[in-house]
Amino acid sequence: MKKLFMGLACLGLLVAGCTSGCPQAECPACEPAGAVTAAGEDRDAGAKPSDHIENAGDEVKNAAESERPKASAVPETNDMQEVFGFLKAVGTYYIATAEGDQPRVRPFGTVEIYDGHLYFQTGKKKNVAHQIDANPKVEICAFDGTRWIRLSGTAVEDARAEAQAHMLDAYPQLKSMYAVGDGNTVVYYLKDATARISSFGAPEREIKF
Repeated sequence: MKKLFMGLACLGLLVAGCTSGCPQAECPACEPAGAVTAAGEDRDAGAKPSDHIENAGDEVKNAAESERPKASAVPETNDMQEVFGFLKAVGTYYIATAEGDQPRVRPFGTVEIYDGHLYFQTGKKKNVAHQIDANPKVEICAFDGTRWIRLSGTAVEDARAEAQAHMLDAYPQLKSMYAVGDGNTVVYYLKDATARISSFGAPEREIKF
């Protein structure tokens, strides 16, 4: 009976806000509310124990997120010469255009650097030229056996005779079909281009020019 009375008295003090004077020397029910510890001194006034439990959970979550490895940034350069060297070395690359809602892809082999731009050449009478006229956004893809490149940009026609001559001089075999100023020869350079060079053994590299 005495133990029951002592327990009821302790409970009454706890409800009333027991901070001291509990009839039990060590009351497991009210000791956490009355004990002043270094951690307890830092608690916000009026905060409920559940608030601190939630805050503690947030701290654990934030700590875990800080330890989570961050995604490495894609290395970026502006070395157009590397892109040119890649396409020149493979010999044949593939260029994609759009015809309405239908993608079109075909092999190409001409690539040159002229006047600070990366160029390719085709014939004005070909479907690819008509498609570029309607939608100048193109994408190029090539594979060298280990790495692959995806190069996207806007194709801009350069009507200068000097640009046409430079391309035909670089590919003299084309002179049997094309000539400077013949109304058929057309050269384009890439504007706002982004190249991504990838492989299975190294991080993807990004080159913009």
